[in-house]
Amino acid sequence: MLLPLSWLQQYTDVTVSPVAFANGITDSGSHVDSIGTLGKPVSGIVTGHIEKIEAHPNADRLKLVTVDLGSTKKTLVTAAPNVKEGWNVPVALDGAVLANGTRITPTDFRGVISDGMLCSLEELGLPDSVIPKAFADGIFLTKEGTPGAPFQEVIGSDEAVLEIEVTPNRPDCLSVIGMARESAATFQTELRLPEGKEEESFGAISDYLTDIRLESDECIRYMGRVIHDVVIEPSPQWMQNRLMQAGMRPINNIVDITNYVMLEMGVPLHAFDIDTVKDKTIVVRRAEEGETLLLLNGTEKVLTDKDLIIADSKDPIGMAGVMGGFDSEITDKTKNILIECAVFASDTIRTSAKRHGLRSEASSRYEKGLVPGMIPRVMDRVCQLAERIGVGKVVEGAIDRNNDKPEAITIAIRPDRINGLLGTNLRTDEMQSYLERLFLQTEEDGDKLLVHVPEYRSDLRIPADIAEEIARLHGLANIQPKPVEGVLSEGGKLPIRRIEDHAREKLYGLGFSEALTYSFISEKAYDRLCIPADDPLRKVLKLKNPLGEDYSVMRTTLLPNMLDILAFNVKNGREELFIYELGNTFFPTGEELPEERRSLALGMYGDAVDFYAMKSAIFTLLHAFGIRDLRVEECTDKPWFHPGRAAVLFAEGVEIGCFGEISYAVSEGLDLAPRLYLGEFAFEKIAAMYRAERSYTAINRYPSMKRDLALVVDKNQRVGDVLAALYSVNEPIIQSIALFDIYEGQQLPEGKKSLAFQVTYQDPQQTLKEEDATRVHKALIQKAEQTLGATLRA
Repeated sequence: MLLPLSWLQQYTDVTVSPVAFANGITDSGSHVDSIGTLGKPVSGIVTGHIEKIEAHPNADRLKLVTVDLGSTKKTLVTAAPNVKEGWNVPVALDGAVLANGTRITPTDFRGVISDGMLCSLEELGLPDSVIPKAFADGIFLTKEGTPGAPFQEVIGSDEAVLEIEVTPNRPDCLSVIGMARESAATFQTELRLPEGKEEESFGAISDYLTDIRLESDECIRYMGRVIHDVVIEPSPQWMQNRLMQAGMRPINNIVDITNYVMLEMGVPLHAFDIDTVKDKTIVVRRAEEGETLLLLNGTEKVLTDKDLIIADSKDPIGMAGVMGGFDSEITDKTKNILIECAVFASDTIRTSAKRHGLRSEASSRYEKGLVPGMIPRVMDRVCQLAERIGVGKVVEGAIDRNNDKPEAITIAIRPDRINGLLGTNLRTDEMQSYLERLFLQTEEDGDKLLVHVPEYRSDLRIPADIAEEIARLHGLANIQPKPVEGVLSEGGKLPIRRIEDHAREKLYGLGFSEALTYSFISEKAYDRLCIPADDPLRKVLKLKNPLGEDYSVMRTTLLPNMLDILAFNVKNGREELFIYELGNTFFPTGEELPEERRSLALGMYGDAVDFYAMKSAIFTLLHAFGIRDLRVEECTDKPWFHPGRAAVLFAEGVEIGCFGEISYAVSEGLDLAPRLYLGEFAFEKIAAMYRAERSYTAINRYPSMKRDLALVVDKNQRVGDVLAALYSVNEPIIQSIALFDIYEGQQLPEGKKSLAFQVTYQDPQQTLKEEDATRVHKALIQKAEQTLGATLRA
């Protein structure tokens, strides 16, 4: 933001040099990037008054201009077509130096000596972007100034202008008055605000404007006032100077007033030719898809239903907060104007300006947020200036549509807590003094201090914000550095993280690599796994603003991501892969936040990989965790697994997951030839069973004995049930029972199979006796016969 110091002095006294001012305002929180002037350095430029213009005796295109320079008069030669008698002009006399370094000397133009030259604003070093269009290619003319006085005083080109970096949280500082508040607080000077009341008004607004309708809640407040019998002409030189110093080009008195008040008070305004508004009605609404609008800059924009527009009863006449329409533009024929002052939703203006590539001083202020309560004061100020410079007659009354519901903001702070945050030892009355300098009213409430926040300070919401305000006025340089105080504690990982590290270490040892995938997936991923529509895994949490359809929901299972990894590697020719992921899954709860569950997923394929390889991997991991009571049951309710080649895993009687070979339907849908194996396990349940302590048994010194036991059972009999029945024979000499063969063939009755076990016997107290082993072996056979209906295979 460009801040002319001469403009600032209208509202508060600046009694120090520009450099001292810049240093002070920077120390209090408003960073000054640079100090400059409107124009580049020049010398010898004075104000001349044109008294007479004559034709050059020897050149048709040249003119002889007699100028009054106060103490003398000179005749100068010029080719400028726009010079007029009775106007003042910048004159570069003999020895003057222009902005580009040119030194002026007397010059002979076709037999006439010119002792100087008339200047344009460009030659005085003003940037093209601020030079009024009427003088862009000619000599600058003005009614202001005293003949012979330095011309820089007329246009203020040598006055100090500060470039200030305004942070996004301080939209109130995007105005001269906002910076005047900061200046008054920093240098403890008086703040003088404009009253903004017009002296008289005429007629009734209903004669010109019937209604204003807000058909979108993205318009928070909209006020309109009318000025009639307007005269379009250049604005006064003082107003043009301030606009140019602030980086804006003067246009005409109407446009200049709206821009002036925007820079002064921080609220954008716009003027419409009200005679072009159909049915005397203003409508603020969303654009219709494909609707077009011809803008002031001559470009036609195709609108979308996301654009907020200003319209009359039929057509758009402006893009809200961005730019007005060409058809309602102020022209030389305009007689009656509508002044618009409004507050729109900042997000809507930002997206529209970005979508159409139309960033401006107005849109940048809307994007940062405006205060609806300021609208009446801003409108009064516009009407006051319009009346003061003779733009026209202000019409009585206004139409104000206000959807704003302001809430008073009061922040309670504890002075001791503020001192603790800042490392200071300030008294309560000192804090109050700092805050009141910033126009924050305070009152004491016991050991608290209540701070009442004005509506324009949208950045103050919590006690830490108030602490920052106190600190910047107290001066950060005045806060003495102190060593950090506190109780140090030894850091460490949470137990669950240590268990995860153990899992990673063990899986790495088993040949697995870790995968990290997004928590966002597509709902179509559940289709690839053939997960039924009514399955609980389908109850997903949908994102409001997804990056795309592929990342539109929060995952409830890790299996889709794991399947994608396996499929990708298969299609890229990898012959074998062992992969795992430890990640979160998310389940809706009906409340604001979902339930997060930690899961472990395993995936593998290869020539040596089968169901038992997957079983071995997860059993090895769980045994490493000290979990021994493991069993599996056939998995029948998950269609993404192959029937008969999938199992539900139980640990200590608790179901912790499922694993197996993926079904043909899934693999054929992905055009995958090899058999793929997946498993997913509830890691938080596993972690709850984790045992860090280990118990050890001394090696038995006595010899063991091994005997085979072949049982004929029903073909559908599960091995796990057989083992459970055998282990129920509670004999201490039984060390282990291990299955080593399953046989089905012609030697067995139909519907039967043979299970061959190796039983290891060992007595922990003495050398095992043959008769003891035989007794227990018979007990095992008897148990199998009675419990399972098994027979001993001959």
